[in-house]
Amino acid sequence: PVGHMDPPVWEKVLAINLTANWRLLRSMDPLLRRSDAGRAIFVTSGVTRGVFPFWGAYAASKAAL
Repeated sequence: PVGHMDPPVWEKVLAINLTANWRLLRSMDPLLRRSDAGRAIFVTSGVTRGVFPFWGAYAASKAAL
């Protein structure tokens, strides 16, 4: 269930695990494009493949990544 989670907590988890990665990629985009073999590798979690009560925000942020 995710109804127990306060909206500020949900937003913070997504900001750290998803939005921060998007901002990093956006910042590095010019360098990646100039590189002959520019790559960005993001690490997700096994929590995206199971059912883990009360891990909703974390699982959603890692699945989105």
